[in-house]
Amino acid sequence: MRYSPIGINIPAGVGFYFTIHKKHRIGYELNYRTTFTDYLDDVSGNYADPSTQTPEAAALGNRTGELTDIDPEFAKNFGYDNELGVGQKRGDKTHKDGYMTMSLSYSYVLRGKSSFYRGRYGHFFGKKRRGKVRKIRAKF
Repeated sequence: MRYSPIGINIPAGVGFYFTIHKKHRIGYELNYRTTFTDYLDDVSGNYADPSTQTPEAAALGNRTGELTDIDPEFAKNFGYDNELGVGQKRGDKTHKDGYMTMSLSYSYVLRGKSSFYRGRYGHFFGKKRRGKVRKIRAKF
């Protein structure tokens, strides 16, 4: 089966950044994304008929035979039932896939040595500007 190479998701998240001594920044972000597909994990619907698949796809579609400590009677609940001609339930089509990510970050502010940098950004590091105060206006 071919899947679409394009997927759409809706992101939602929260994040915090803390600056310590105007030089160190620590961040935390937590994101959840819900998708409009049920094939991120390739599990949806019922098991497919292995006779309609390539040998590689059939082997990868049902890997319960690789489990050594599973009860053979319980293993019959997975895969394609040749007697009935139907595949057992493999996934839930009513719920789409989603995933969550978390990230921690650290950054350090580097100070420049040029007069351009000090003139524009020196006040962030506790340097007092001498002379007249420059007013900053928004430019649109």
